[in-house]
Amino acid sequence: MKRAAAYILGPALVLLFCTTGSTAQAERTRESLYSFEGRITQKGGLPIVSVGIELLSGSLDVISATETDVDGRYMLLDVALPEVHHVLRFAKQGYLTVEREVDIKPGPASENFKFDVELVSAPPQAGTERGLKPQVPLAQVKVFYATDRRLDKSAPAPTYLAEFSESGLAFGSCDVSIPPHHRAGNIEAPSFWQFEFSPDPEQHIVVRRIVPAEKKQFFIDLSQAISNGKQQAAFVFVHGYKVTFEDAITRTAQLAYDMRFDGVPIAYSWPSKGSLLGYSDDERQIEGTKHDLEVFLKDLQAQSGAKQIYLIAHSMGNRALLAALSQLASETQGRALQTFKQVVFAAPDVAQSDFKQQTAQIARWSPHLTLYASTHDQALLLSRRLHSGQARAGDAEPAPIVVPGLDTIDVSAVSTEFLGHTYYGDCKSVVTDIIEVFRNQLVPRGLKPAMSTAGAYWVMAPRP
Repeated sequence: MKRAAAYILGPALVLLFCTTGSTAQAERTRESLYSFEGRITQKGGLPIVSVGIELLSGSLDVISATETDVDGRYMLLDVALPEVHHVLRFAKQGYLTVEREVDIKPGPASENFKFDVELVSAPPQAGTERGLKPQVPLAQVKVFYATDRRLDKSAPAPTYLAEFSESGLAFGSCDVSIPPHHRAGNIEAPSFWQFEFSPDPEQHIVVRRIVPAEKKQFFIDLSQAISNGKQQAAFVFVHGYKVTFEDAITRTAQLAYDMRFDGVPIAYSWPSKGSLLGYSDDERQIEGTKHDLEVFLKDLQAQSGAKQIYLIAHSMGNRALLAALSQLASETQGRALQTFKQVVFAAPDVAQSDFKQQTAQIARWSPHLTLYASTHDQALLLSRRLHSGQARAGDAEPAPIVVPGLDTIDVSAVSTEFLGHTYYGDCKSVVTDIIEVFRNQLVPRGLKPAMSTAGAYWVMAPRP
């Protein structure tokens, strides 16, 4: 069911908010109580005592926790679960951690879940026999990329510059490591104030390897990776202003990891200068990448084998994505847009008039469009001044944009980072929102429906 107005994702779920004429009606599902029980054993059926059991929300917050008794049994009784997607985690030192996904179907009916789990002993690590502290294995994310940046042939390892390639799009993949103590919504990086001058994989998200590939081999590898996933899905992230190639890869990996995305993450990187003083240059560069992005999206549809494709654009990157989608809609009478399951416009640095015109055209054909906007986005306030006072689409002051077929979410109450511009990846509530948007779950909690002269939208409530 496509909503005619807008929705907002509080910590996890989405509330339907449909309008008929001037009357808006909100539908909610009753928060139900659920119970979990089971027995944890090791090889041979022997019980394991004091196994930690945590029930996590979609944003990986602990909702409830317990541990096993002397018989290896555990119980979590009468837990309120207003969200849709959860994870039940079983962990004990010396054993490999096990996770089970728990999906709650909307509706008032309560349900009991039983999970009997056999834990496997963790293999010994080098140095433990000498009393050394064992290392926690790093999580790895493989990010595919397409870019019209120029390859830096003088560098000792592959990297890309803030200049257009003379030979068009380049392709490849990157291996990115996630530190053991990564916090959702955070990009751990070296800090000058903590006297960290080089990335440490134990502490930071690190791009470990960049592997360029010819176009034919790229799509062979990409289609194979997509076919290995349950959903046979991919998402494409188009970055914004002041982003280097490595920054784009890092953000894509962080989003994929935090969202537990069941598919392949792809970064589309255009030649941003990666500099605070490079705004005007980036504006020229984004104009030059629009056609390249359109070509890549066509190839992705034709050669990747993906059954579900999701698109996320941030800030100035929305200009390229909007132009590419508008052109695809015009060329194919909308047929090409129907393969994109979800399109997310995060803090668009686009003139409101242009955004309304383009999204109105795209919304006729695309299954689902979502806009995130904030009144506290300092970067967009500066952009507004640089564009002779033209309001930006990601600015929710005095009210966010409302377009038929577009779901609008005002995140002003939760966008708390310094510039209020990168909340799409830094704020756990918004990351959780995108998770549920991707899963097409439309039953949220903690919502505040709102109205403007243009129509209805949603306001994201801060987390308790």
